[in-house]
Amino acid sequence: MAIDMYNDPVAAMKFLTDQYNMLSKDDSSTLALYGCGYETYADFQAAVRKRMAVIKEKYVSQLPGLLDVDYVGDLERLYGKAFEKFSDEGVARRLLSSPEVLSIVVNDMDKRKYAPYREIKNGTAHAAPDTTAIKDAAWARLVEYVKNNWLIGEGIRKYIPEIRNKHIERCGKKGGYKMASEMPSPLTSLYKSTIQTQLTKLDGAYRSDDYLDMLAGLERAEQLDTASDYIVALKKQVLSLVDKEIEAYMQFRDEQQSLAREYLEFDKETVDGLLARLENLERVENMTWAANPACPIPMGLKQVHEEYIRVCENLPEAEKSDDGGALLDVAIKYWCGNKNVQAFIWNQFRELVPDALIEEILSANPRDAAELKRLTAAVATREMIYSQYINEYNRNYRPSRL
Repeated sequence: MAIDMYNDPVAAMKFLTDQYNMLSKDDSSTLALYGCGYETYADFQAAVRKRMAVIKEKYVSQLPGLLDVDYVGDLERLYGKAFEKFSDEGVARRLLSSPEVLSIVVNDMDKRKYAPYREIKNGTAHAAPDTTAIKDAAWARLVEYVKNNWLIGEGIRKYIPEIRNKHIERCGKKGGYKMASEMPSPLTSLYKSTIQTQLTKLDGAYRSDDYLDMLAGLERAEQLDTASDYIVALKKQVLSLVDKEIEAYMQFRDEQQSLAREYLEFDKETVDGLLARLENLERVENMTWAANPACPIPMGLKQVHEEYIRVCENLPEAEKSDDGGALLDVAIKYWCGNKNVQAFIWNQFRELVPDALIEEILSANPRDAAELKRLTAAVATREMIYSQYINEYNRNYRPSRL
């Protein structure tokens, strides 16, 4: 747009620089533009206008405000209105009807030594958890773990390149096998290494002659402000780098899980056999998935399976009482008065909050209900457009011979 608006390259560059300085918040940002391959600026401008017209016609025209409206942010803010209703007893009862949510709340009550729950646990109150639901929830976690990590664990031994290449039509896209060995480094290591690097740079900056000379003529309060500015700049730089790595990690994880589903279907008999053994409480010895630098995994199969065994082995004791309603009532009371538990589920286990419940909460306000429908459709369209653009860009991209 800057090239289109200004017939003078110097004026266009000034406009770009002013915009960039306004939008960029730290001193680590860089703007670079190098033009080549055109006889005149007018030729370059004509090419830019042609490209812009194509982008507008093929992509921008599909969604009003595509480049100007923060559809994702608006949707998250609308979701926040639904979250505010989590303290309502009716909403709490709906959420805690999920065995997974109830299990998390029960664990938190136990950890916090919540007195009403302790009475139930110690048998001084007549209540018992829904043992079937708890067992099913533990089993669901185990099955999910196996399916999510099959490619980078036990199952990968079966997919050596020779076998993989013989069954391209059944095993997914060619070259997909390689993905399993390209998993980015663990995010915890990423945070640690990135932040440590920046702290080292900052420490060096504090010790430099230029920094000391700059502080020499300042009052104490001004020196503190200057040091604060350095810290703020560091935080922004670190968060920017980490956000990019997280985005790449999540994109790769989605692709890897999609590939895993293809392999699970290809090797369904083996997967079902493993799950049958695990459901029969057979001990896991040689089938663990240990973490490694190439394929970080949260925890091993053995630990998840042992958790399932512990749940199953403790069920008979829990079944001595047949009044499971008391536990749910205690959990609902605990939930309604505990914003930390609500926020933990909302931020860490959003997938356990049904979309239908969010829609139901927001339907109380017709304007919010209409906005939810509009923004949900807009975000889906936005993702589709971005995907189309990226695929088209990758298909047409050719590295410059320069």
